[in-house]
Amino acid sequence: QLHIDLAKEGWRVSNTRNAIPQMTKWLDRQEKIETFRRYVNDQAEENQDPLTRTITLAKQPATIKAKPGDSGQFNMVVVTHSAAAESTGLPGMKVGCLQVIFKLPRKILLSEAPSCWPKEELTYIEWYKVSHTPGKHHNMYTV
Repeated sequence: QLHIDLAKEGWRVSNTRNAIPQMTKWLDRQEKIETFRRYVNDQAEENQDPLTRTITLAKQPATIKAKPGDSGQFNMVVVTHSAAAESTGLPGMKVGCLQVIFKLPRKILLSEAPSCWPKEELTYIEWYKVSHTPGKHHNMYTV
């Protein structure tokens, strides 16, 4: 449905002659406008008065480096997967590579997003296979 609506809007803004290049250029401009809007919002948040800014900390905070639009930088994550997890080994843990941090949109075109959608950030992680036993010669797990 989204691609149909975008195509219709692109058609409306074209002069209907040689419309496909015009529609493509319009969509490209919309993406650039959205990227710039996000950049401006990020800058506004960073420049917020430190006295009024609030930060919520988890009981056991973990951090991952994230910089919008910085391709080629990936972060390894080790996540507790079961109650068998320990702080000194891999049993009960999953290892992966963080690819994307994102939020679901609040609006989809002119409609509100479903209320069941999470409001906080989500992540996409590519999980690695981890050997279940350490290697013979180096006593380390292979990822």
